[in-house]
Amino acid sequence: MRTEREIQAGGAPQIVRPVEVVAPESGGDAPIEVRPLLVGTLETLDALARQLEAAGDVPEPLGTVTDVRALAEQCDRLRPEIAITSFRAKDRELAAEARSILRRLGIAERCVTPLSEMLSRPPRPADATAPRVDPLELVGRAPREVDLEAVAPLVRDRCVLVTGAGGSIGSELAQTLASIGPERLVLMERSENALFEIDRAIASKFPELAREAVLHDVTESMRTAEIVSRFGPAVIYHAAAHKHVPLMEDHPAHAVVNNVFGTLAVAEAALGAGAERFVLISSDKAVNPTSVMGATKRLAELVVGAVQRRASGRGLSTRLCSVRFGNVLGSAGSVIPIWTAQLAEGGPITVTDERMERFFMTIPEAAALVVRAASLSDAGAETFVLDMGDPVKIIDLARRFAIAHGYTPSIDGSGDVEIRITGARPGEKLSEVLAYERESLAPTAATGIRALRASAPVGREDPGTLDVRLDELRDAVRRGVASAVLEAVGRAVPEYRSGDRGEDRPGRLAA
Repeated sequence: MRTEREIQAGGAPQIVRPVEVVAPESGGDAPIEVRPLLVGTLETLDALARQLEAAGDVPEPLGTVTDVRALAEQCDRLRPEIAITSFRAKDRELAAEARSILRRLGIAERCVTPLSEMLSRPPRPADATAPRVDPLELVGRAPREVDLEAVAPLVRDRCVLVTGAGGSIGSELAQTLASIGPERLVLMERSENALFEIDRAIASKFPELAREAVLHDVTESMRTAEIVSRFGPAVIYHAAAHKHVPLMEDHPAHAVVNNVFGTLAVAEAALGAGAERFVLISSDKAVNPTSVMGATKRLAELVVGAVQRRASGRGLSTRLCSVRFGNVLGSAGSVIPIWTAQLAEGGPITVTDERMERFFMTIPEAAALVVRAASLSDAGAETFVLDMGDPVKIIDLARRFAIAHGYTPSIDGSGDVEIRITGARPGEKLSEVLAYERESLAPTAATGIRALRASAPVGREDPGTLDVRLDELRDAVRRGVASAVLEAVGRAVPEYRSGDRGEDRPGRLAA
């Protein structure tokens, strides 16, 4: 064994003990010997070579690359299956360039943080997968007290149905409703695993409560009507929806089918079953939408209004309303679980734009207010808006999150954890609003819930016109052409503005 070595660009350190490195195709079950290419700086690769030797059983590297500009050429010459990269935090741009080249060439990467930097970082929480910080501390305001007894006459000792019951909001709604004491709680969800988990949670917390776990997709309208009629719920909370903005930009037909026609199916089923209340979970993205998701949520609000007018015209007593609110902290796909995973991996944590801001509320507070809103809908066809407080800049939220975990965040690499700006994604706005300019917000009997009052009707066009627009959407979905779906959405929601509306860009699918 040599006691001295030099790390030179293009040269290989003389490490002769074999080691087993897991190749990506092995899935972690069958370690095989692979000779890696080492990529980093003179300083980090010298330390890496010593770490590999100390680990024992180390294969001889194919070579080393300390000049990222030569990486592609060296990979073409040496044909590595795997590369081990090691860069200091201050060299993050070099690291990003190296990773980009390796991904482009299809070479698996293993990243080793220099030991000196690992030791200089503050310790992580014992459970790095769960944030120690209370989400309310990130929002910067106390939760509102919600009078759930006010909704007890609608819920207690009666049948209540929740669609999308396995989702972040739906599952919290289900547990909030279960605490009020319904006679029966119907959990409707199309994801098998999500339905299993919420059913198990309700059974554990409320063992005496009669419940039904219904594996079903609400867009199957005939079957939806049959199920709702069979249970005859007094109240329906409709939380089933597609919500991820960038994903729906690439799958506009899915957004239309689920968010628009799914809402129509459940609302009409509510009328058919004689339900007293129907509550749609809407979004602030429905206001002046720039995304497919927001436009379909706006259409869902219009559908609820149209169904209510139809019910009133037929003398039916069902009252339908929409509840509009912003982002909820901790929901699946939201920033908290994403940042938690990124922090557990050593960072960076990502923010799309330094200027971006959003309204935030915790899941329990949002669910309690949504439950409460059902008791306010006396006239029907109303839209309620939750009082979300002031908007919060995402980058400020990221800083608070990192600090709460004992880290010093920075954008320039001077702190323990980097906040990396990645750029706004398709369909995203820098800021959201909760109401249109021609809408005003009036207080209600419930603290934290306001009712929309429009100085000029918003979307209350001739019901026949909306029916025509829905027919156009159905036809576009059947055709399976993304541009046709987007054009139909634009006709149905004139305020919808998208930078690439109508384009069939690569990756964009109608369904």
